[in-house]
Amino acid sequence: MDQLAAFRLRKVGGQWLLWGDQRPFDMNFQAHTVRSLAHDNNTTGLELWLENRNTGNDAIDRVVLTGPGLGAGITYEPQAEDPSGPYRITASSVCSFDAGPYCVIGNDNDAAILAIPDNAAYTVTTYNGTEVLGAYVVTLPRRPYTNAELATVAFPEISSPTSAAFMAYNGGPLAVHASVPATVNRVRAEMTYNVGSEWFELDEEKTVMNGAAVFDFTTAGNWVNNTYLDMRLSYKDAFRREVMTTTARHQ
Repeated sequence: MDQLAAFRLRKVGGQWLLWGDQRPFDMNFQAHTVRSLAHDNNTTGLELWLENRNTGNDAIDRVVLTGPGLGAGITYEPQAEDPSGPYRITASSVCSFDAGPYCVIGNDNDAAILAIPDNAAYTVTTYNGTEVLGAYVVTLPRRPYTNAELATVAFPEISSPTSAAFMAYNGGPLAVHASVPATVNRVRAEMTYNVGSEWFELDEEKTVMNGAAVFDFTTAGNWVNNTYLDMRLSYKDAFRREVMTTTARHQ
């Protein structure tokens, strides 16, 4: 996932220092639309990606996102197996279901999506129990696509390898050919897999030439005890909404 970070210069004690966003964790908030080839469906919603890379933030035990279209809000908590993140959704009145940090908004909530104004402000509040530790405002440039609009979304396409070839992949060189709309300038490819208890993620972003890009991934061959393999292609539309295609193998 790409993330934007802003820095300013601030003079402290006679020295000029880089001054970040003062947030206690890495955070990315976006409208998110996914075509899952493994599940043969398209979904839409919102994604709040939180990674707590600072062990001094261990007091944060939950995060609540509130704002237009979210009702009482969405609650996120750290993973027990990986407290650094990304945080996962644990409670919501608007998500039809969730995929980790991705809140999928179903057909019955299209009216709520349509009611989200441009440049809508959302609040991310951090808690320890009932104590508020901090609050941060994030902006959504444009509402998510509605479920009714999903049929018109131009999702990235995996031109090669074929689905069968990808499902049979067991390490070594892999050329991934991506096709995207001619209006898209950049496309990202991400591959996640495991070898036993070790997990790996490869990702690369490329400039699109004539609606196409090729990603060359190489991993050690002859994986042992591989149970998961996932490929994701994505681009950002003119309103910074992420449009993604995924395919995965689970054992």
